[in-house]
Amino acid sequence: MSVNLGYSSDISLDARLFRSSVFFLQLPTFYLYVLSVCYSDFRLKPKHLVHIIPFLIANLILLPRFYTVDQASKISFLAKSSSMPEIQLNHIFIHIQIALYIIAAFMILKEAKKIYLEIMQEQVLNHLIGYFSLPWRSQDFTSLPC
Repeated sequence: MSVNLGYSSDISLDARLFRSSVFFLQLPTFYLYVLSVCYSDFRLKPKHLVHIIPFLIANLILLPRFYTVDQASKISFLAKSSSMPEIQLNHIFIHIQIALYIIAAFMILKEAKKIYLEIMQEQVLNHLIGYFSLPWRSQDFTSLPC
């Protein structure tokens, strides 16, 4: 059974709240995307599953008072959602997550920029060394007729 609380779609209340908690996966996905763009050898590893933890915590917080109760309690929960501690805690978590992941993404970009500039500087230096070590540049100029 689904209840329409002013939404045009006809999906269950569980699915609506679960869909809104998917936001906890967006910033980790963005962070992993930044890593993959900055580092050509980047591969997803089991250690990257740690980024799912905020999503799991957000849904575990809602488990006792939303996901496991009857339909009437869910409607009451959503009607008073702005004053519910679970929702307020999730709002705090999402703001912390936004700040941390944006900072982490900029740190990765800063580090990648530093590495990229070092590589480019080395390549430019190699080109200059190659240019000045051409055979016509390295000949003995004292043997030239004047």
